[in-house]
Amino acid sequence: MQSKKRFKFATVVLIFSIIASLLLGLGAVGLLLFRAFLVTFLPEIPFDGINLLMVGASIFLAVIAVLIFIGGMLAQYSIGWNVFLSIISFAALSTSGISGRNYLVIGLFTTILVFSILNIIDANKKEKVLASSNNFEEKLLNLNAMFDRGLISQEEYQKARTDIINSIE
Repeated sequence: MQSKKRFKFATVVLIFSIIASLLLGLGAVGLLLFRAFLVTFLPEIPFDGINLLMVGASIFLAVIAVLIFIGGMLAQYSIGWNVFLSIISFAALSTSGISGRNYLVIGLFTTILVFSILNIIDANKKEKVLASSNNFEEKLLNLNAMFDRGLISQEEYQKARTDIINSIE
């Protein structure tokens, strides 16, 4: 469900998503430059399989970078994009153990993961408040309708109205 208000931790998620997407984009460009270096300066070695692998990995990194950037922009207002960033962050953290001690990746994606989850929690709290305010409004409208139809007295109306207003958390 989309929320019209910005989430509490939207700025943190946005900033770290931009940083992560820039680093992934630089990684993709760096991989292509390394490939060009190998092909240019070591022409006697056949790089057919490695060449395809490097190009594929570069494209993969570039696509993930774009998705994280878009996710960071849209996660400001969308629970779904926060879930997406949480999944991507969890996947990045799961694979970062394979590549060794890459503390930058771990720090970036842990921050995105934590604050995306906090945005989801914040959105759920806002939905509960919205649902309870709709329930509150509905109770008052029903009470007014009962009073207008003469089903309850002025004294009963005032007591019930006071009870409803006092029940707000």
